[in-house]
Amino acid sequence: MKISKKFTSIFLAGLLSASVAFSTPAVFATGDPDNPVDFKWDIDINEASISPIPTQIYTGSSIKPDVTIKYKGTILKQNTDYTLTYSNNTKIGKASVTIKGIKNYKGSKTIQFKISPQEVKNLKATPTTTSINLSWSKTPGISNYAVYRATSQNGKYTRVKTLSSSASSYKDTKASKEKVYYYKVRAYKTVNKTKYYGAYSNVICSAKTPSKPVITVKNAGSKTVKVSWKKVSGANGYEVYRKSGSSVKYSIVQTVTSGNTLSYTNKKLVNDPRITPVGKFLRKTSLDEWPQFINVLKGEMSLIGPRPYLPREKEDMGQYYSSIIKCKPGVTGMWQANGRSDVGFDYRCKLDDYYYHNWSVWLDFTILYKTIKSVVYGKGSL
Repeated sequence: MKISKKFTSIFLAGLLSASVAFSTPAVFATGDPDNPVDFKWDIDINEASISPIPTQIYTGSSIKPDVTIKYKGTILKQNTDYTLTYSNNTKIGKASVTIKGIKNYKGSKTIQFKISPQEVKNLKATPTTTSINLSWSKTPGISNYAVYRATSQNGKYTRVKTLSSSASSYKDTKASKEKVYYYKVRAYKTVNKTKYYGAYSNVICSAKTPSKPVITVKNAGSKTVKVSWKKVSGANGYEVYRKSGSSVKYSIVQTVTSGNTLSYTNKKLVNDPRITPVGKFLRKTSLDEWPQFINVLKGEMSLIGPRPYLPREKEDMGQYYSSIIKCKPGVTGMWQANGRSDVGFDYRCKLDDYYYHNWSVWLDFTILYKTIKSVVYGKGSL
């Protein structure tokens, strides 16, 4: 059989191309030689860039975080270019995911990620005279809790107690009465001697409840009553309450801002024995204050302003003295409009201080209206 030169050249060219093809690993394509197709080479998945997996939070179920894989800037598609297989991904500790190339990609790579405990929730503090009691909601899947304490919110926290997973409270009996404490708690689990910690809980502030003051009362039934008490360890102030009858609720009459002040004198008594029946009527109707309008006409007083104070009350006015004396005394004021004798001396000073810093025409009209209402209903009168 005679072979033409054309067939011989085609046959030799075919052998040459075949030998070249077999010398390089490739995916071959067949078809019409006049319409060639592009070859696709197998790519090792290890050559692709794989984004790290951030720490995951324990849920009690399988955790399957997404993985971002890029090859030369192109994001590969799961189940098209690769598959993912997770392991050890249901418990706190180290989990892993195996990335396996498929179709045009080959090889596999395993990367690890952490699963951490949940944050401790609902941390609360209940102070007593002997301890500060902490409580919180239980955190699943852990082995221990760590309790931390500091003497300032942004200060250094020291671990004061390690508790088992069955605990949901802690009693701090070593807290000093002289200090305020800040607490936070976090959960952790030990796996193969490695501790995996959750996030810290919210920070709470607390201090031991001061002991109950022991008080003595002197001069009861006279024009004044002096209340004294023994110093309470750790206290930096006291609140004095008063009520005018067995069926009446206590209301605060004085706030003592120093832990070294150990007495309070009540200078205006309800049912003052010095007041006659006629005097009670005059006070209830506020007729005893009408002569002060003469002082208003003489320019010595204002219609509305802080009620006049006695010279001996200067020390008791404390920090409010400097602002109150800048106002001209008034026939009526914030004290008269907000309860009169039902209001304690300390709160009276606060009201007058508020008036000085927040004066307005509208405030004066409000005071005048409330004063008239108090007079009509006899509110706060002695």
